[in-house]
Amino acid sequence: MPESRLRFGPTFRRTSWAEKGLLMSFGKLLHRIDDAGLDLRIQGFFNVESGGFGISNDFYPHCDCVSAVLGDDECRECERWFANFTSFPSGDGDGIYVAAAIVHPSEPNKTLGLLAIFDYRYQMAAYARQMIENEQVPDFPIDLAMQFEDALAYKLGGLVVKDTLLIGDKHFSQNSSYAVVDFPNPVQGGYKCFVYCQQVDPSPEATLARLVQTQGLDPARTEREIQVCAATFERFREELGLPEGSNSQPDISVRAAVAFSDELAHLIEKDEIDIEDLNLLSAQFSYGSVVTSHQHQMTDSVIWQNAMLAREWDRAAGDIDNDTAKVLLFDLWTWLYQGRELGSEDCANYLKNFKYKPTAEEQSYLLVRRGMFSAAAAINPSGSNKI
Repeated sequence: MPESRLRFGPTFRRTSWAEKGLLMSFGKLLHRIDDAGLDLRIQGFFNVESGGFGISNDFYPHCDCVSAVLGDDECRECERWFANFTSFPSGDGDGIYVAAAIVHPSEPNKTLGLLAIFDYRYQMAAYARQMIENEQVPDFPIDLAMQFEDALAYKLGGLVVKDTLLIGDKHFSQNSSYAVVDFPNPVQGGYKCFVYCQQVDPSPEATLARLVQTQGLDPARTEREIQVCAATFERFREELGLPEGSNSQPDISVRAAVAFSDELAHLIEKDEIDIEDLNLLSAQFSYGSVVTSHQHQMTDSVIWQNAMLAREWDRAAGDIDNDTAKVLLFDLWTWLYQGRELGSEDCANYLKNFKYKPTAEEQSYLLVRRGMFSAAAAINPSGSNKI
């Protein structure tokens, strides 16, 4: 039997998912990816600062619709509607999360899909950062991902992808102030997006215990926040037409998000979670859910980590042709340019090490990849605003 490409650790065994009736569990998905001979390549880190993530095919201007989106965006006031953007809450709130490209070893630079994990206390990000500090390209940490093996699928919606695939905080938009992971060579066409959710106890006591465990929160402060959120939810409940006695806390927690191109349709069986009342779930996440927040935005550190990850991919490439070398160099520079534009001295100083200075058109491209259109236009006014 060939060795598992994802290197499943000895802690985990291949469970009989059919016997459990879990037709689309996250654990089974990871095994199906492995059985299909596919790789999970860590593409980057992204920071969530609003309690929710978004997957999109482009950067779009700010619109108030994003705050309330669960699944496909159907707003007619902006360009996100009709298979351009989908969103959902991220785990137990803000965090620094790892996104991986689903690729075939024969074509490692062609993205077939993406996968992101919303884990506990920066576990996967810390693992990847440690490997980068050791000057290694991080493997996908399958053992950490498998702690959510029982999570079940819920279909968010779909995207039509042409030039790029993006994942980041749900509010990422033009002139992005977030670290948004881009997959610049995706398979074109339709993508299906899923989240994998664990069922959780929505009672105040269980919610408190979970947040203390998964986010490391202060128990007394979190207990007060749960009470405040419950009161806020109750104030809006009748106005929203929700029945008396509705729980203020959701009974699911999202632990992973995936986007599959049509080429990976054979990996999909069916979604296992049926949300009977989407209006109730939306109200719970909007008013009743305790969303853990960063004390300060994490963008600068995440951008720097993405630059260092790109550096390791470049170093690991070995002897390559000039075109491939330029692609890898631009993968590094795009993060350094964003960081410098946002005031990072580390990124600005690192850029001084390079003798080659990109043309105005190339600099514009590097900034557009990060959604920084105004900065790109200042350098190259006649340039395109497309990635």
